[in-house]
Amino acid sequence: MQGIGEMNYIDVKGVRSGGNTLRVNFKAHNNPKKKITHYLFIQPLNALYARFCWFTHEQVSEWTVVMSTYTECYELEIPKNN
Repeated sequence: MQGIGEMNYIDVKGVRSGGNTLRVNFKAHNNPKKKITHYLFIQPLNALYARFCWFTHEQVSEWTVVMSTYTECYELEIPKNN
């Protein structure tokens, strides 16, 4: 994160416990009206622990673009939790 006093706009997203991909909607990410600066992904691992993944808007822009069921999205594969 940047220093104190700087404004960050964070989009928090959930990831399924057994999931191994992070996704961000392509149109929403590139919408000039949105001011998102960072994305925080939270994946529950069990009743006590969760994995957190933190990315800047610029980092997500470099991810692979794929077609999901109905729309394009940025996607990043992460190691599957066992």
